[in-house]
Amino acid sequence: MRRYKLILAFLISVTGALGMRASASPTYSIVDWFPYGWMEDGQPRGMLVEIARAADRALGITNQYTIAPVSRVLRSLKTGEYDFSIIYRGEKLNSEVDHLLDVGCISTAVMSLKTAPVLKLADMNKKRVAYSGNGYFHDRYLPTLNATGMQIANTDIMFRMMFRGRVDAFVIDDAVLQGYRNNLHPSYKIPEGDWDRFAAPFYLDSLRLALSTSYSPRYAAMKARMRDLMYQDEFLEELQVIYLKYGLPGGTACLHLSN
Repeated sequence: MRRYKLILAFLISVTGALGMRASASPTYSIVDWFPYGWMEDGQPRGMLVEIARAADRALGITNQYTIAPVSRVLRSLKTGEYDFSIIYRGEKLNSEVDHLLDVGCISTAVMSLKTAPVLKLADMNKKRVAYSGNGYFHDRYLPTLNATGMQIANTDIMFRMMFRGRVDAFVIDDAVLQGYRNNLHPSYKIPEGDWDRFAAPFYLDSLRLALSTSYSPRYAAMKARMRDLMYQDEFLEELQVIYLKYGLPGGTACLHLSN
């Protein structure tokens, strides 16, 4: 009898835990990368956090937010450890992550110095080009170039390497570039005089940010409501306000072509 009571108590505890998880507020996992997401005074901050909160307001709900490294965000979406995120669409992810709703489009810039400007793609040949991550630029462009690619994990380091002559160009998305250029955070800034050394950015493709989740059937009704946000003018207007704040006036320019 004691054995059966222990088994019953265990089943009740497991069922209760599952019930609590199912009824708990969904969690957004946001990348820890300025200006997309960071922790400040114990609170999540950043452009993607603001977009997620705008979606919450439009839906009349309140979710939780956690800031995590890029690799963990992607892994947690695939496994369903966390429920939602806002990430770039990518060919590698399309079969593993359900992109519910495009919420923006961000261009990718190639930065170089005025002494050796990159004005077109071919100008990167025979140069040392730094980039972050092992995705978009590494997969789409680097194989077509006669360039030495250098994967750098930190944006600050790419700026320093440029000024010290250790790289000839680096690839950076426009959200990060404008975050530094407009001094959006005191910890992420470049001295004003150093900006005069740069040539005008050479822009590559515009990539789409999407509110994304796993293919799990969990939260099916909420996912359907999220997809419908593309029809809510107030939400789209709030997106535009957020992008203007982060120096990206064209952040919503592609949305009429998407979803």
